[in-house]
Amino acid sequence: MSETGVQPVAAANGLSQWQRVTNTFTAPSKTFEDIKRGNRSWWMPFLISILAGYVLFAGITLKIGWAQVAENMVHLNPTLD
Repeated sequence: MSETGVQPVAAANGLSQWQRVTNTFTAPSKTFEDIKRGNRSWWMPFLISILAGYVLFAGITLKIGWAQVAENMVHLNPTLD
């Protein structure tokens, strides 16, 4: 016991990857505290980014088409007209 009468608190276990993802939207302060404590893992954000990119690519490919995307970009860029 210390002189102040306060006992040191053991560090709590960090959040799991799924808890971090859900807490990003429901309780962001918990997620950022977990990151601040040093629990930095990169694989879950990487997998979510890959999945979101694939869904976006598939949506553009199936619903719009890359020829239409290219045509729209030409019309939106005044230096190419």
